[in-house]
Amino acid sequence: MPTDYLWRHLQDLPYFRALLRAVEARFYQDIPLMEPILDLGCGDGHFASAMPPHPPFVGLDPWWGPLTEARGRTAFSFVMQASGAAIPFPSAYFSTVVSNSVLEHIPDLDPVVAEVKRVLKPGGQFIFCVPSDHFLEFLSLSRGLRRVGLKGWADSYESFFNHISRHHHCDDPATWKVRLDKAGLRLVKHWYYFSASALATLEWGH
Repeated sequence: MPTDYLWRHLQDLPYFRALLRAVEARFYQDIPLMEPILDLGCGDGHFASAMPPHPPFVGLDPWWGPLTEARGRTAFSFVMQASGAAIPFPSAYFSTVVSNSVLEHIPDLDPVVAEVKRVLKPGGQFIFCVPSDHFLEFLSLSRGLRRVGLKGWADSYESFFNHISRHHHCDDPATWKVRLDKAGLRLVKHWYYFSASALATLEWGH
C-alpha cells in the first residue's frame, strides 16, 4: 500500500507546507541514499522523520533552537550546530548529502557548495530541492496582475513574496550547473516537481 506522505506531514504542519513536503518526500522513495548521510540544514528534523525509511542521518543546522527538537528524532544518529560554509567533518567523509528547501535561504551559496564537495566521497551524491526559476511566475496573484497590465504591481508582489519566504535564490538549471561546476560537482539529473496549481495552494496558505 502506498505511503500517505501528505497525512504524515499534515499531523505536524500547516496544510500548505504539508503539501509541498509530501511531494518532495515522495521522490526520495526512489533514490537510494548511501551511508553516511548528511542532512544539510536539517532544522527541527520533521522532514527527515516523515521521509521514506532510510538509514539515520547526521543532522547539521546553524540554529540551536530547531536542533533541540531534531536531536530527539530517530531519523538522526546525531545532530550538531554548524554553518554549511564550515562543515566540521573531514574531507571525503559522506557518501550522500541531502538538503531539502534550504539552499534558497542562504545568501552566499558558493562557500556552502564548495564545502559539500569537500565532505563528499568520490562518487558521492548531493541531493537537494530548491524553488526554480518558475517559482515567481507561477504565483497566481502575480499572473493575474500581469494579465491586466499591472507589471509594476506584479514585480512588487513577487519581491514581497520572496521576502516573506526568505528566498535569496530562485534559479534555473543552467545557473545551478554553473554553480555546481565551479565547486567541482556535476549536475546529473534535475526535474521540476511542483505545479502552478500546487504553488497556488502554497501561496494562499502563506
